[in-house]
Amino acid sequence: MYLIFCYVCYCFTAITVVLITLFLIVCKVINGYWERKGAFTLKPKIFFGNAQSVIFQKRSLGEEIKEFYDKLNSNGVQYGGYYFLMRPILVISDLELIKRMLVTDCDHFTDHSMYVNEANDPLTGNLFALKGEKWKKLRVHLSSAYNTKTSKVMFDTLLSCCKEMEMAIDNKVKSGEVVDIVPLLCDVNMAILLACTCQMEFNNLKHLTSTLHHYCSSILHSRTTWDSIVNLMSFIFPQFFTILKVKAYSEELTNFFVSLVNDIVHHRQANNIIRKDLIGLLIQLKSDKELTLNHKEIAAQLFLFLAAGHETTSLTPAFCIYELCINQCLQDKIRDEISLTLLGTNGVISFDDLSKMKYVDQCIYETFRKYPTMVVHSRVCTKTYVIPNTHVTVTKGTPVLIPTYGIHMDPRYFPNPEIYDPERFSEHTISDRPSCSFLPFGVGPRTCIAYKFGLVQVKLVLITLLRRYKFSLHASTNVPLEHDPKHFMIYPSTPILLYVERIV
Repeated sequence: MYLIFCYVCYCFTAITVVLITLFLIVCKVINGYWERKGAFTLKPKIFFGNAQSVIFQKRSLGEEIKEFYDKLNSNGVQYGGYYFLMRPILVISDLELIKRMLVTDCDHFTDHSMYVNEANDPLTGNLFALKGEKWKKLRVHLSSAYNTKTSKVMFDTLLSCCKEMEMAIDNKVKSGEVVDIVPLLCDVNMAILLACTCQMEFNNLKHLTSTLHHYCSSILHSRTTWDSIVNLMSFIFPQFFTILKVKAYSEELTNFFVSLVNDIVHHRQANNIIRKDLIGLLIQLKSDKELTLNHKEIAAQLFLFLAAGHETTSLTPAFCIYELCINQCLQDKIRDEISLTLLGTNGVISFDDLSKMKYVDQCIYETFRKYPTMVVHSRVCTKTYVIPNTHVTVTKGTPVLIPTYGIHMDPRYFPNPEIYDPERFSEHTISDRPSCSFLPFGVGPRTCIAYKFGLVQVKLVLITLLRRYKFSLHASTNVPLEHDPKHFMIYPSTPILLYVERIV
């Protein structure tokens, strides 16, 4: 019996040693990928590659890739190889090369590196993640839902939501409460997004807004280390879900959105309701000969619209007001422009008034620079590409990252980048900067489809707030802000608490 036990232990030990040896060999081969390609790289750690601090939430993805971008620049190279776990990724630091890949040679980099499995994980079939011909056709059809004309049609709805925001802030001012600006603007933003899609379908809109806020914030704001890994994997290593048969989105989340769409579609069809909003357009595509959408596919697009727009267009005005609290003279300047533009209008804001407020635009763009909603832009090589003037070949399937945050904080393009300075976006200053040095919405065919609608939304919220109220920082609000490493975007690690004073 003792001999059998010893034999089993010996076999187990031998097998373990063989497996560990094979694993180490595989790691060594993978970790030598960029070296064999002749590309600049940093020494990766076994299994974790260069991303250990991101995986364990010690640093945000934006800060991590920015640091790598800075090392590429200090070594005078246009690109470099990065390892996320055991996944080789190409990071581009040269603006001309970025422009070639995303614009001139965009046919080699048409897709995002995102997990898509419409059959088993329906919400992954959204426009951002879709690839190839289906993405192209859907992008063309949905473009009409996000143009300037749509923003103009929805303007009265946006005004109504901003009026409710005023009432909510007034209540806090009267009670002497300190305002936590991020969750307040998230609630307002979700109400706006719903109002522009399906507000009239529901009686209990506040409950729906709260539920959607919970679901959408959980997607981009990881609660646990595992959530963080899953979010990053869907973005950088989509094969993770296929190999381990893990779903990117829970059954609960999927069922909620599919049920939501079912209710809206049935209500509109039963009552012969036709609306020129996002859901209305998607319903029309159900019968389109070129692109027929079922309810799950419609749910995926609604999910993208709400999830992607939820915090992106909430954080920008929050960060802008935060900076204007630190720089009170800038807050006075933007308020003066708003007051001057609305002089003689009885306080009524029109859609045309927005285009007259140039300094408001400058503040918004400077906020996008310092706090970009997308800290990196991703692509995947869809056909073999030789980097111009080199012998380095980017093979099909290789993920490519554009370090938006790194570029925006590069002193070569934005001197003293830590300083908030809206004058960077005056007309003469913009013309002096090279192309692709400012990438909040991406560039090329994959440019954010809803950025014009989002800009109108952000601008109107800011105008509404700054014309009525003076903001200042509560003593507990961090200066400077620290990034929350659990969040995919730039998100404050502590609340932005503000004192608010009604001035009009």
